Amino acid sequence: MKILLTGSSGFIGSALKQLLEEQSIEVLPFDIKDNPSD
Repeated sequence: MKILLTGSSGFIGSALKQLLEEQSIEVLPFDIKDNPSD
């Protein structure tokens, strides 16, 4: 199974990502990064 996980770099998202990976679920992380040079 594959899961697209938004917010995977946050507090809850990172814990959820680890939990899903421990259950042998493939996690596709999706995060939006700010560009500080703008």
